[in-house]
Amino acid sequence: MFYVELFNFHLPELFPFWTKRHIILFRPIFNMADMAITSGIVYLLLFR
Repeated sequence: MFYVELFNFHLPELFPFWTKRHIILFRPIFNMADMAITSGIVYLLLFR
C-alpha cells in the first residue's frame, strides 16, 4: 500500500484538551486495487 501524508502537525499548548497530540489529516491509503481502478478510469476518460 502507498501512504501519502497531506497534513502532519502538532497542536500547540493553547489547547489544553489536546495537548501533545500529533494530528494527521486526510490519511489516504492507496493500494494496488485502487491504482487499477484509477488508471482504468483515467484511460476511459482519455481514450474514449
